[in-house]
Amino acid sequence: MKAIILYVFIIASVIATGLQSPEQTADAQLSVKSVAAPLIIMPALYEPSGSLNHAEEVSMYLEAEHAEPQPAAESDAASHHDLELNSVNGISLYDSPEAVVSKLGEPAGKSVDEIWGDLTVYQYPDVEVAFYGEFIQYVNIEADKELQVDGETLSITESALTEAFGQPDYTAEDGIVFQRDDAVLKLFLDEETHEPQYVSYYHIATV
Repeated sequence: MKAIILYVFIIASVIATGLQSPEQTADAQLSVKSVAAPLIIMPALYEPSGSLNHAEEVSMYLEAEHAEPQPAAESDAASHHDLELNSVNGISLYDSPEAVVSKLGEPAGKSVDEIWGDLTVYQYPDVEVAFYGEFIQYVNIEADKELQVDGETLSITESALTEAFGQPDYTAEDGIVFQRDDAVLKLFLDEETHEPQYVSYYHIATV
């Protein structure tokens, strides 16, 4: 009797398997394959206030993986490092005497450089501009005056210029030098007290 019952059970199982639709068979196979697939373990993410459930962990992980990197905010000092010495107090090294007068007006006076007798110095309240013929040789600004480099106002001190330009390109006995391509800005310092005296803006070829 037991053998008959077992035989009937086997036949019923075979018939039931044969009656399954193709879709059900595919689903069953897919389930088997899904179980056999390797597991991908996501790193756990936690908030200080408590733990996240697995769905939240996966969501945050995927967002972090595909998020666009955000550029770091630049400090004022970092942006100053982009100064190229294109102009000082509105004057370019390639300005002619006429261009300087058009920018600053007629000079308060004109004089001859005490050391270089062939230079004509245009004297303004805040700046001196020396010419050799039609070409600028230097632009000098006293330490107690306002300094503008590429339109940005800077203090005429060693710390302020170092913060703006980074470390000096050259250090001399009488000052520190910053160079950008052919343009040079030198801060002259008192050799004994190390106090700032003035800044000079000039072309490297005039050295």
